[in-house]
Amino acid sequence: MGLSDVIDCKAHGLWWPISIAMIIASHLFIAGVMATQVADTIIKARVAYVIDGDSIMTRYEGRFLEVRLWGIDAPEYNQPGGENSKHTLKKLVEGKVINLTIKDRDKYGRMVALVSSGGQIVNEEMVRTGNSWVYDYYCTEQICSTWVTFEEKARRDGIGLWKNRSPIPPWRWKSDT
Repeated sequence: MGLSDVIDCKAHGLWWPISIAMIIASHLFIAGVMATQVADTIIKARVAYVIDGDSIMTRYEGRFLEVRLWGIDAPEYNQPGGENSKHTLKKLVEGKVINLTIKDRDKYGRMVALVSSGGQIVNEEMVRTGNSWVYDYYCTEQICSTWVTFEEKARRDGIGLWKNRSPIPPWRWKSDT
């Protein structure tokens, strides 16, 4: 369908099917990435920017793809510790080519992945530095028990969000605000 066909469709009140088709196509791209990638498959992407302490926007095969870091939950942008968490993630990944080990797709259509860069597991580093919680509702693999140990150490050492002895986890923050 060419531009003249789109203009012709709009003139006849048929523009909305084209708009819907464009929206569906963008969602199908993400679904297609997930459908062609089996869980625990590794793909490479470049980080375009960091959204917050547990979400990044990447470029994959010429398109933007939002990725949620699997197994962790970082403070929200408007929550105490949110800016520090985002800043730490930026230092770890922004502008870099990363490996994404695909775990799932969330209800918002984001790819959920284990992120590694330079031989380092970024999700784990966010917990180790006290910049996120282990999200034990979703983090049920063996590696998660190691992350829980890192979280406990960060808490004992009072680093990152644990500088505040009673930080509010994001899942409670969202329900309270």
